[in-house]
Formats: sequence, structure tokens, C-alpha cells
Amino acid sequence: MKKFKSIILLLLSLVLLAGMCACGGGKEDKVVVASKAHTEGYILGEIISLMIENNSDIKVERKLGLSTGGNIIHEGMVKGDIDMYPEYTGTGWLTILKKDQENNHDKLYGELKSEYESLYGLTWTGLYGFNNTYALTMRKDHAESIGAKKISDIVGRDDLIFGANPDYYEREDGYPGLVAAYGLTFKKEVELEIALKFPALLDGQADVINGFSTDAQLHAPDYAILDGKSGGYTP
Repeated sequence: MKKFKSIILLLLSLVLLAGMCACGGGKEDKVVVASKAHTEGYILGEIISLMIENNSDIKVERKLGLSTGGNIIHEGMVKGDIDMYPEYTGTGWLTILKKDQENNHDKLYGELKSEYESLYGLTWTGLYGFNNTYALTMRKDHAESIGAKKISDIVGRDDLIFGANPDYYEREDGYPGLVAAYGLTFKKEVELEIALKFPALLDGQADVINGFSTDAQLHAPDYAILDGKSGGYTP
């Protein structure tokens, strides 16, 4: 099943209710915007920051690129050190709330909003309106040399190295679900930071990676996406 990581803008309830307006009282109004340490996170974090700065008198403190996962930033939100950041519904559901996989996205989102409110006093404010999916990716010449066009084409091979960001190996809708669904075996599994996955393909550190469908590198002729269900939620 393809992974649709619907991106959400997460804000503290207080900030949301204040309408991003100055509250007075003689104190400088400021919000802290954080993001994860990958291109998509940096861009979304900067867009959020610029929207606040261009539409209010509130000052923005940027803490972009804090981590590749959600736990560190979430803890900062709970402590009050961070006011908002862009997050994925799947990460919130599986990693933060530690729930079992739920493929009904409307149900997931409704329960996610409710539990964040009750447990943490945090508000999910809505969807950005685009999806990001897992896409198993190989170097194109390597895929062609072994006749791999689909994920099922690498079933039964034990000579390939799989590379992914650390949290993919831990997620129920990530690596565990992928290998269980296809019966895949790999020569080796390696953990790679998100920014290093495509370079790892080119220098032979990995043969297959868990790319994301919004990765700009996928438009380059060097890479091939293996057709099939790569894990994750379908909204």
C-alpha cells in the first residue's frame, strides 16, 4: 500500500485561538517555528515563518532542521519550547501515539486530533493538501541490469543492500510491513540520513532505498522507482 503522508500544520491551541495577533501586555510576541531536517521540512517551516511575519507583527524564531523524526520536536511542543511545526499524520499516529495501523484516513485524522487535544493540549489545524508517498528506488542502470521494474521482481534475491532512514525500520507501515507483504530478504540493511539516501545509491552503499514521491531526485534519469505498494497509509 502506498504511503500517503498527509502533511499537517501543528499549532499550540493558544496560538490558534489568538489568531496570530499581538496580545499586548507589554511583552514581545513571538512564536517558535520548528521543522524536521529534510528539504520538505525546511521549505514548509520557512513558508510558515514567512506567512506569520508577512501577516502579523509577531516575531518568529526559527528552529528548522531539528531532527528527521517527530519525537524530539513533539517533546519541545509539549514543554512549550516550540509553538508549531509541519508534521505527518502517520508519524503522529504511529510514532507519537503508538497506535496500530489504521487505513481509514478520515477516522485516523479525527482520532488523532482528539487525542492530541486531550493528551497534550495541542491542535492539528488542517491538511496542506498534498500527499507524499514511499517509493522504493534503485539506480536505474542497476535495476535494468537485474530486470527489476516492480517490487516483486526483487523477491527471492539476497544480494541487495537496503537503505532507509532510521524511523522507517521502526514503523509498522514501513520496513516490517514491506518485507512481510512481499517476503523480501536483503543481504544487509543500513540506516541512512534522509539527505544521504540518494548519494548512497550512487556510490554503492545501498542498492534499494525508501525514497519519497516528493524527492526532486526522482526526476533525474539516474533513478528508477519500483512499482508496487511500499507501505504506509492510503487516505
